[in-house]
Amino acid sequence: MTARARVLVTNDDGVAAPGLRRLAAHLHDAGHEVVVAAPERDESGCGTSRAVAAGGLVPTRSTTWEEPAGVPVHAVGGPPGLIVTAACQGAFGPAPDLVLAGINPGANTGPAVLHSGTVGAVLTAAHHRRSAVAVSLGHGAPYHWDTALRALAVLLPGVLAVAPDRRPLLLNLNVPNVHPARLVGVVRTGLGPHAAARFTVQRHGPGLLRATHQEHQGHRGGEATLLAAGYATVTPLRPPTEDTGVLLDLPDARQVPGALVGDPQ
Repeated sequence: MTARARVLVTNDDGVAAPGLRRLAAHLHDAGHEVVVAAPERDESGCGTSRAVAAGGLVPTRSTTWEEPAGVPVHAVGGPPGLIVTAACQGAFGPAPDLVLAGINPGANTGPAVLHSGTVGAVLTAAHHRRSAVAVSLGHGAPYHWDTALRALAVLLPGVLAVAPDRRPLLLNLNVPNVHPARLVGVVRTGLGPHAAARFTVQRHGPGLLRATHQEHQGHRGGEATLLAAGYATVTPLRPPTEDTGVLLDLPDARQVPGALVGDPQ
């Protein structure tokens, strides 16, 4: 690793999740200044939500972990997108230099990144001009957290080297749940056509819908094939941007009388 950094560690599984503590301990042992702020309960699937209750008051409960020693921990009554925003605005001490989200149990591949709270934390960090990495580990028991940390160690020097005045680097890291010795390597890839897990919503009687979430074995290709072969995959991301390739038969807003339009991005 490079210079010491202040790192926000968060997730969408909740402050009691074991992957969160393993990630925080790894960074602490590497000499970084770590602050943990995570949802007080499971917020999986919340995407980039910053939703708060009526009145805007968000409950927080702060403590300090004994292991790793001295790490401040904040349990927040809200999703990770809200937590990242709060941290970058100084709610938990000095704003972080870097945001790390995870370690999430279950890969976030393909279209799943749209809904993942783990990835949502990373996309929210970009809004505050902070580089960020989402770290996810394939499902299975036992979870090989050290394998995810080994893959992350390959990426961190480059992420930490991004100058504050440069565009933030946003990475989605997925790691196969194998023993560290069986990790073949870390490769760059694009978002695959399928998510690693299948999410379905069906009617379940009068006035009820039933949502199910399970590993999706029906498709291979892209990230899924690489993960199955023992590779960790990393995909650079960018927050939603204007699609300049779409043609619309509409007047340019800059030509509409009275329109308040800023410079096009």
